[in-house]
Amino acid sequence: AVLIVEFAERILPVMDPEATDQLHAELERHRVAVRVGSKVIELKSEGNRVVSAVVENAHGKDTVPVDLVINSAGIVPNAEFMEVEKAVNGAIIVNERMETSVPDVYAAGDCSVMTSFITCEHQYAPLGTNANKQGRIIAEAIAGRRVPQLKLLGSSVLRLFTMEAAKVGLSETDAQRLNLDYEANYITGNAYAGYWSGEKVSVKLVYGKKSRKILGAQVVGQGVVGARANYFAIAITTGMTVGEFGYLDLAYSPPISGVWDVTMIAANTAK
Repeated sequence: AVLIVEFAERILPVMDPEATDQLHAELERHRVAVRVGSKVIELKSEGNRVVSAVVENAHGKDTVPVDLVINSAGIVPNAEFMEVEKAVNGAIIVNERMETSVPDVYAAGDCSVMTSFITCEHQYAPLGTNANKQGRIIAEAIAGRRVPQLKLLGSSVLRLFTMEAAKVGLSETDAQRLNLDYEANYITGNAYAGYWSGEKVSVKLVYGKKSRKILGAQVVGQGVVGARANYFAIAITTGMTVGEFGYLDLAYSPPISGVWDVTMIAANTAK
């Protein structure tokens, strides 16, 4: 059996409950137990082998026998050796050229923090996609060429057993934290034409209440998920409204999507 111990009150808290509830259920369907609001406070060993973990939550603590322990408690930037401007989490702050506060000194990858395209706040997004782009930007800057703009959205996707989940831009939790004037719309629809298969995909949109511009999206379910989230990454980058997105001329075929793709339905039902 597998046990996940999660310190937050739900798994994957960067996404909203509509998505994380589905992922939690998927874990349990595959006999993965999940304890949220919990933490491991002690590992007990016999000889050179860990044999149990002490897990604590608001209701107390208990000892769980273990064969293997994987610590995935997060990422800490390794940047203590550099005397440059840094963010609260210790990551190096860089500008659009990936240049630090010291001229001609550059930083890229998990040690750096960039600026969100949507909020203009510092955003820590330690992903290989961003690191590769940052490295190329640094090369262009050193070569004296025009530096392309990295419009950071914090896009990410994962696969969990039979499901996928993706997030681009802001979640509703992000919008609330930033006190934005926003609306959110959540729907579940068919991944493909209804008569083709029964897979479902859920889409949650976050958009400006007055501007109607798309600020973020979460897509979770079976079938094509990552590619659908990428539609929204393009929409956010180009400043599209939900109305404009709802009438995109997307490619259609029954084994690919419905006549109205679920992403377009989410946009068209946004009030």
